[in-house]
Amino acid sequence: MKWWCPPLAGCCGALSHHQGQETQAQDLARRTIDVFTAAGVDFVLTNASGCGHTLKEYGHLLQDDPQYRERAQTFATRVRDVQEFLDEVGWDVPLHPIAAQPLAIAYQDACHMLHGQKISLQPRRLLRQIPGVELREPVDAALCCGSAGIYNILQPTVSADLGRQKAQNLTATGAQAIASANVGCILQLRKHLGAQGLPVFHPMTLLAASLQGKILSP
Repeated sequence: MKWWCPPLAGCCGALSHHQGQETQAQDLARRTIDVFTAAGVDFVLTNASGCGHTLKEYGHLLQDDPQYRERAQTFATRVRDVQEFLDEVGWDVPLHPIAAQPLAIAYQDACHMLHGQKISLQPRRLLRQIPGVELREPVDAALCCGSAGIYNILQPTVSADLGRQKAQNLTATGAQAIASANVGCILQLRKHLGAQGLPVFHPMTLLAASLQGKILSP
Protein backbone atom coordinates (compact mmCIF):
# COMPACT_ATOMS: atom_id res chain seq x y z
CA MET A 1 0.00 0.00 0.00
CA LYS A 2 1.42 3.37 -1.04
CA TRP A 3 0.49 6.78 0.38
CA TRP A 4 0.75 9.93 -1.66
CA CYS A 5 -0.38 13.53 -1.36
CA PRO A 6 -0.69 15.10 -4.84
CA PRO A 7 1.27 18.38 -4.77
CA LEU A 8 -1.42 20.15 -6.79
CA ALA A 9 -4.23 19.20 -4.41
CA GLY A 10 -5.96 22.33 -3.16
CA CYS A 11 -9.17 23.29 -1.43
CA CYS A 12 -11.96 20.74 -1.85
CA GLY A 13 -14.64 23.45 -1.90
CA ALA A 14 -16.27 22.60 1.43
CA LEU A 15 -16.37 26.14 2.80
CA SER A 16 -17.65 27.53 -0.49
CA HIS A 17 -20.35 24.86 -0.46
CA HIS A 18 -21.24 25.66 3.17
CA GLN A 19 -21.93 29.31 2.32
CA GLY A 20 -23.88 28.64 -0.86
CA GLN A 21 -21.22 29.63 -3.38
CA GLU A 22 -22.08 26.69 -5.60
CA THR A 23 -20.25 27.84 -8.73
CA GLN A 24 -16.98 28.19 -6.85
CA ALA A 25 -17.55 24.91 -5.03
CA GLN A 26 -18.19 23.12 -8.32
CA ASP A 27 -15.03 24.56 -9.87
CA LEU A 28 -12.97 23.38 -6.91
CA ALA A 29 -14.65 19.97 -7.05
CA ARG A 30 -13.74 19.56 -10.73
CA ARG A 31 -10.14 20.51 -10.01
CA THR A 32 -9.94 18.07 -7.11
CA ILE A 33 -11.38 15.25 -9.22
CA ASP A 34 -8.88 15.98 -12.02
CA VAL A 35 -5.89 16.00 -9.66
CA PHE A 36 -6.71 12.78 -7.83
CA THR A 37 -7.88 10.96 -10.95
CA ALA A 38 -4.57 11.78 -12.64
CA ALA A 39 -2.80 10.41 -9.56
CA GLY A 40 -4.51 7.05 -10.09
CA VAL A 41 -5.37 6.55 -6.41
CA ASP A 42 -7.69 3.84 -5.11
CA PHE A 43 -8.84 5.85 -2.09
CA VAL A 44 -8.95 9.52 -1.16
CA LEU A 45 -8.44 10.00 2.59
CA THR A 46 -9.19 13.10 4.63
CA ASN A 47 -8.81 13.90 8.32
CA ALA A 48 -11.22 16.86 8.32
CA SER A 49 -14.84 15.79 8.62
CA GLY A 50 -16.24 18.91 6.95
CA CYS A 51 -14.06 18.26 3.90
CA GLY A 52 -14.93 14.58 3.93
CA HIS A 53 -18.64 15.28 3.89
CA THR A 54 -18.32 17.58 0.88
CA LEU A 55 -16.00 15.20 -0.99
CA LYS A 56 -18.56 12.44 -0.58
CA GLU A 57 -21.22 14.81 -1.96
CA TYR A 58 -19.41 15.51 -5.24
CA GLY A 59 -21.84 13.29 -7.13
CA HIS A 60 -24.71 15.50 -5.98
CA LEU A 61 -22.74 18.73 -6.38
CA LEU A 62 -21.96 17.98 -10.04
CA GLN A 63 -25.10 16.04 -10.93
CA ASP A 64 -26.04 18.56 -13.64
CA ASP A 65 -22.60 18.55 -15.27
CA PRO A 66 -22.65 15.98 -18.11
CA GLN A 67 -18.85 15.95 -18.34
CA TYR A 68 -18.22 15.39 -14.64
CA ARG A 69 -21.36 13.70 -13.31
CA GLU A 70 -20.12 10.09 -13.60
CA ARG A 71 -16.56 11.01 -12.66
CA ALA A 72 -17.83 12.78 -9.56
CA GLN A 73 -19.93 9.79 -8.55
CA THR A 74 -16.97 7.45 -8.98
CA PHE A 75 -14.70 9.81 -7.07
CA ALA A 76 -17.14 10.01 -4.16
CA THR A 77 -17.13 6.23 -3.74
CA ARG A 78 -13.37 6.37 -3.13
CA VAL A 79 -13.50 8.97 -0.35
CA ARG A 80 -12.99 7.86 3.22
CA ASP A 81 -12.39 9.66 6.47
CA VAL A 82 -9.00 8.36 7.57
CA GLN A 83 -10.48 6.84 10.73
CA GLU A 84 -13.21 5.19 8.69
CA PHE A 85 -10.53 3.75 6.40
CA LEU A 86 -8.31 2.42 9.19
CA ASP A 87 -11.28 0.78 10.86
CA GLU A 88 -12.46 -0.64 7.52
CA VAL A 89 -9.12 -2.29 6.72
CA GLY A 90 -8.80 -3.65 10.25
CA TRP A 91 -5.87 -1.54 11.45
CA ASP A 92 -4.12 -3.54 14.14
CA VAL A 93 -0.61 -2.42 15.09
CA PRO A 94 1.33 -2.34 18.37
CA LEU A 95 0.44 0.84 20.27
CA HIS A 96 1.92 2.43 23.38
CA PRO A 97 0.47 4.49 26.25
CA ILE A 98 0.32 8.24 25.63
CA ALA A 99 0.29 9.19 29.32
CA ALA A 100 2.15 7.98 32.38
CA GLN A 101 -1.16 7.15 34.06
CA PRO A 102 -4.50 5.93 32.66
CA LEU A 103 -5.99 8.71 30.56
CA ALA A 104 -9.70 9.56 30.36
CA ILE A 105 -10.66 11.14 27.02
CA ALA A 106 -14.03 12.67 26.16
CA TYR A 107 -14.91 12.07 22.53
CA GLN A 108 -16.76 14.88 20.74
CA ASP A 109 -18.82 13.92 17.70
CA ALA A 110 -18.31 16.45 14.92
CA CYS A 111 -21.62 17.03 13.12
CA HIS A 112 -20.12 16.42 9.69
CA MET A 113 -18.89 13.06 10.98
CA LEU A 114 -21.90 11.93 12.96
CA HIS A 115 -24.79 13.39 10.99
CA GLY A 116 -23.17 13.99 7.62
CA GLN A 117 -21.07 10.84 7.16
CA LYS A 118 -22.74 8.56 9.74
CA ILE A 119 -19.35 7.85 11.34
CA SER A 120 -19.43 7.35 15.08
CA LEU A 121 -18.14 3.96 16.22
CA GLN A 122 -15.00 3.86 14.07
CA PRO A 123 -13.03 6.64 15.83
CA ARG A 124 -14.02 5.23 19.21
CA ARG A 125 -12.83 1.75 18.27
CA LEU A 126 -9.46 3.15 17.19
CA LEU A 127 -8.97 5.26 20.32
CA ARG A 128 -9.81 2.31 22.55
CA GLN A 129 -6.84 0.47 21.06
CA ILE A 130 -4.49 2.91 22.82
CA PRO A 131 -3.30 1.30 26.08
CA GLY A 132 -4.56 3.12 29.16
CA VAL A 133 -7.21 5.19 27.36
CA GLU A 134 -10.74 5.31 28.74
CA LEU A 135 -13.39 7.03 26.62
CA ARG A 136 -16.09 9.10 28.27
CA GLU A 137 -19.29 10.33 26.67
CA PRO A 138 -20.75 13.80 27.37
CA VAL A 139 -24.45 14.46 27.79
CA ASP A 140 -26.15 15.69 24.61
CA ALA A 141 -23.30 14.17 22.63
CA ALA A 142 -25.06 14.76 19.31
CA LEU A 143 -25.51 18.48 20.00
CA CYS A 144 -23.58 20.79 17.67
CA CYS A 145 -20.60 22.64 19.19
CA GLY A 146 -21.53 25.75 17.22
CA SER A 147 -18.74 25.70 14.66
CA ALA A 148 -20.77 24.12 11.84
CA GLY A 149 -18.72 25.15 8.83
CA ILE A 150 -19.07 28.93 8.82
CA TYR A 151 -22.03 29.13 11.23
CA ASN A 152 -19.74 30.56 13.92
CA ILE A 153 -19.07 33.49 11.57
CA LEU A 154 -22.63 34.02 10.35
CA GLN A 155 -24.33 33.47 13.73
CA PRO A 156 -21.68 34.29 16.35
CA THR A 157 -24.08 34.74 19.30
CA VAL A 158 -25.86 31.41 18.93
CA SER A 159 -22.58 29.75 18.02
CA ALA A 160 -21.00 31.02 21.24
CA ASP A 161 -23.93 29.72 23.31
CA LEU A 162 -23.54 26.27 21.74
CA GLY A 163 -19.78 26.36 22.20
CA ARG A 164 -20.03 27.18 25.91
CA GLN A 165 -22.62 24.45 26.44
CA LYS A 166 -20.52 21.86 24.64
CA ALA A 167 -17.40 22.87 26.58
CA GLN A 168 -19.30 22.51 29.86
CA ASN A 169 -20.68 19.11 28.91
CA LEU A 170 -17.27 17.78 27.91
CA THR A 171 -15.60 19.13 31.03
CA ALA A 172 -18.33 17.58 33.20
CA THR A 173 -17.25 14.10 32.08
CA GLY A 174 -14.21 14.41 34.31
CA ALA A 175 -11.98 13.59 31.37
CA GLN A 176 -8.42 14.86 31.13
CA ALA A 177 -8.50 15.55 27.40
CA ILE A 178 -10.91 15.82 24.47
CA ALA A 179 -10.75 14.20 21.05
CA SER A 180 -12.53 15.76 18.08
CA ALA A 181 -12.19 14.85 14.40
CA ASN A 182 -12.85 18.23 12.78
CA VAL A 183 -10.57 21.26 12.68
CA GLY A 184 -13.48 23.70 13.04
CA CYS A 185 -14.74 21.91 16.13
CA ILE A 186 -11.25 21.83 17.62
CA LEU A 187 -10.88 25.61 17.25
CA GLN A 188 -14.37 26.22 18.64
CA LEU A 189 -13.80 23.99 21.66
CA ARG A 190 -10.40 25.49 22.44
CA LYS A 191 -11.92 28.96 22.32
CA HIS A 192 -14.71 28.18 24.79
CA LEU A 193 -12.66 25.92 27.06
CA GLY A 194 -10.18 28.73 27.53
CA ALA A 195 -6.45 28.64 28.13
CA GLN A 196 -6.86 26.68 31.37
CA GLY A 197 -9.39 24.24 29.96
CA LEU A 198 -8.97 20.67 28.79
CA PRO A 199 -6.60 20.13 25.85
CA VAL A 200 -8.27 19.18 22.57
CA PHE A 201 -6.65 16.74 20.14
CA HIS A 202 -7.52 15.31 16.77
CA PRO A 203 -7.87 11.52 17.23
CA MET A 204 -5.17 10.96 14.62
CA THR A 205 -2.76 13.03 16.72
CA LEU A 206 -3.43 10.70 19.64
CA LEU A 207 -3.01 7.59 17.47
CA ALA A 208 0.22 8.94 15.97
CA ALA A 209 1.62 9.64 19.44
CA SER A 210 0.67 6.13 20.54
CA LEU A 211 2.26 4.59 17.48
CA GLN A 212 5.49 6.53 18.09
CA GLY A 213 5.53 5.84 21.82
CA LYS A 214 5.24 9.55 22.57
CA ILE A 215 3.94 10.64 25.97
CA LEU A 216 1.54 13.57 25.79
CA SER A 217 0.99 15.92 28.70
CA PRO A 218 -2.69 16.91 28.79
